[in-house]
Parts: sequence; C-alpha cells; structure tokens
Amino acid sequence: MSMTYQECMAFLAKAKCATTGRPVAHATRMKMLMHTYQTPTAYIQYHNTCIVEWTSTCIHFTNGGYMTQTTKSRLNDYLPSGYHIRQVKGEWVLTTPEHRPNRWLSDYFVLNFTPEGELMY
Repeated sequence: MSMTYQECMAFLAKAKCATTGRPVAHATRMKMLMHTYQTPTAYIQYHNTCIVEWTSTCIHFTNGGYMTQTTKSRLNDYLPSGYHIRQVKGEWVLTTPEHRPNRWLSDYFVLNFTPEGELMY
C-alpha cells in the first residue's frame, strides 16, 4: 500500500485530529506533524517509533533500531512498489524491483526515496 504525500494528506484530512492521527493497523497510526513555515509532514508511528515519514520532497523509512517481524511488515506495507525488505540468515536486506538484493540493512537504518519511488543514495 505505497502512498504518496498527497494521499497521506487526504487520509489525514478525515482524522478527528491530525496530530493524534488515524489508526492504520494494530498499535500503528498515521499522524501529521505541523512545522512552522514549512509544509506538514505525515508519518507512521508504530508504538512510539516513527518508522515512515512523508515530506513534500521525499519519503524516509527507518526501523528505529527495532529488528522485529512486525516492524519489517509495517515498513513493507509502505515501501514503494517493487521494493521489499526480507530476511536472509537473520539479516535484513532491501530488494529492488528487479528482485536483486540491493542493500544490507544494519540494526538501525534509514532509507530515503524520492516522491516518485526512486531510492536515493
């Protein structure tokens, strides 16, 4: 369920309160952060950890240091089409739309994508 910044803003527009957000899964909410003099940021919070953040210029993904099955599942729910985090011998790896391992992921990682879904290096 990859989403664009505009889709996130439309989803949050239906929330009773954008800062408390809307539930998207168990213990997971989409929320909005209002910045002074900047466009708002939408983010996915799993428990107390921001794992996905949409800005008008990019999308950030992080595990927040938690290498759990549920964190990986939530990240995979929002990764751009064709990208997937999988586990190989206990290690997480990002695979590309061509199904090739692209990047081994450390215990704490950050992935950045353009709004069009291209991985930024």
